[in-house]
Amino acid sequence: MFSISSANSSPNSLILSSSSSTFQKTSDNYANNLEITVNERTKELKEVNTLLTSSIDYASKIQKAFLPNKVEIKEFCDDFFIYHDQRDIVGGDFYSIIKQNNKIYVAVFDCAGHGVPGALLTMILGSALKSIVNENIKSPGQLLTYLNNFFKEALSNTEGYEVSEDGLDAIVLELSKESKVYNYASAGMALILISNQDSNIFKGDRKGIGYSSTPTDYKFTNFDLKVEKNDLIYLYSDGITDQIGGKGISFGNKRLINALEVNKNLIMSEQKNNFIEFFLKYKGNHKRRDDITLIGIKV
Repeated sequence: MFSISSANSSPNSLILSSSSSTFQKTSDNYANNLEITVNERTKELKEVNTLLTSSIDYASKIQKAFLPNKVEIKEFCDDFFIYHDQRDIVGGDFYSIIKQNNKIYVAVFDCAGHGVPGALLTMILGSALKSIVNENIKSPGQLLTYLNNFFKEALSNTEGYEVSEDGLDAIVLELSKESKVYNYASAGMALILISNQDSNIFKGDRKGIGYSSTPTDYKFTNFDLKVEKNDLIYLYSDGITDQIGGKGISFGNKRLINALEVNKNLIMSEQKNNFIEFFLKYKGNHKRRDDITLIGIKV
């Protein structure tokens, strides 16, 4: 009887084994190289991010330098508050105290966009406001008309030039310690007046400043606002009213008025704190939509 012994591995088996080993080594080398490349790119991105964040932080300091200080504000009002909070490090909301021809104007501006694009527009706005000292501005409407012309020229939003759709909304309130009638003008924004009797929203022109849809020769309208001692006036940007919260519903004007009315008998600093608490609670975990500015003034 013959017995057949097991044969050694065939040449094909040896080739497969060798190929498998080579493939494994190649895969390991590729994985190692990929990991090194990813780590290097991650390090580079972190360095770029750190540099950008540092630059934007510095830009934020420059932007804040354009805002009025508390000493300037106290010259026109003893009891007031300012809630100014950009969505990002820098943003497009801006406020100012403007002194011209023995008059004092308080203004809130909402530049198109937020973050860096909005912040760049506030720099143009800051330059425009500084140049106003050389102009003979006598009313809120005239001030907005001047700003519209300034932005038209700065952004080339005039006939014969490339059209830009950048611009801003604004509201300007002229304060007076002698008269019971304040003047205001608006470019797409509103103010709230709360008295002992009732509460109302006052709007103005729908046209914005600097946009191609606003003619260069457009004249913004002046409106009268009758006030009594201890009345409350609030200027605000739509970052408040457009904020989504609760069950997915925007904050809105009605909720804003109610939130302000509840605290109307408190001093302004307490009103501010209570409003912020209420607003943030309503916002909840919803994403922040825009920059926020709210200025409260007690007559």
